[in-house]
Amino acid sequence: MIEVEMTEREYLRSLGFEVGERGRLSIEMKRALENSGKKFSQVKKAVMMPEFIKQEIKASFIPKPKMREPLELHGYTAEGYKVGFVMCFDCSLHMSYCSCEGGIKAPSVVKMSSDPLVRV
Repeated sequence: MIEVEMTEREYLRSLGFEVGERGRLSIEMKRALENSGKKFSQVKKAVMMPEFIKQEIKASFIPKPKMREPLELHGYTAEGYKVGFVMCFDCSLHMSYCSCEGGIKAPSVVKMSSDPLVRV
């Protein structure tokens, strides 16, 4: 079994003090820490992991998709009306997350667009 060092707050809780996750410690709490004679870290030390577990964690990590600056895209109908949209009509994702080849698919009413991101 691997032992992990206690933080100051965990030690104080073990003594019966009510300690929050953040904030100042009372004078009584500080005295209790001084009288303990122990050294505490603010953060628990990392536990050593076997290499195969580290590899499994890396493999299961799903990276965040690339994100574009969110903005409203525009196109025009056959009649010349301006249409704004933010969703790709192929993948149904917001234009910030869409990674469709060729660009973001406009709604079927859009017949032309001068925006290079828009695919009609």
